[in-house]
Amino acid sequence: MNWIYTKLCLHTSSVLRQKALLPMLLILMVMGTNMQSAFAFGGKDSAFKAVNNGIPTITTLEACKLPGDMYSRIKHLSPDAILGFKEEFQATNITDEGVEIMSTVTLRFYNNHIIGYIKDALLNNSSQIIGKSMVDIPVEWMCIPPGPNHPFHFSNNIKELIAIAGVEGCKNWVQKDAEIQLTFFGEKGKKKKSSKK
Repeated sequence: MNWIYTKLCLHTSSVLRQKALLPMLLILMVMGTNMQSAFAFGGKDSAFKAVNNGIPTITTLEACKLPGDMYSRIKHLSPDAILGFKEEFQATNITDEGVEIMSTVTLRFYNNHIIGYIKDALLNNSSQIIGKSMVDIPVEWMCIPPGPNHPFHFSNNIKELIAIAGVEGCKNWVQKDAEIQLTFFGEKGKKKKSSKK
């Protein structure tokens, strides 16, 4: 945001002569402060970490603020389906100052991670970026055991799943922390969150 502020300051004399542009100058300056606050991270918030010269990096799918159906679909991708995963989502939002912005979320699966970026730009000028964060979400898998007394197994390497399944008798693999329905012979199905360790 500093370059926007500097560029605006260089044109202050012309802006002051055009009273109609003063509100826009004030809005952009306030937005700069708010965006810096919005992307402040660290401390106890494990959904963000700092890389790339201070650009915030989102490390959980929940923090991407996706529509519920899109979030659920991604969380339920199988190992085979996630290999080709690549998706983009856009939404229009209005800041507290009444400025319309376009948020773009671009995600894909690469090297056992869901990676991408979230970019906020002015709706009427998409080349003017007012906020950006990177996405780097590690994907961990949980083995669906062959029976209720069989231990759960986990892996964060998609290339290991076939070998582990062959040794441990896994029926299938799901993403850890996904809502799943486990049903064993002679039991009623129970909805569980696959975060058991």
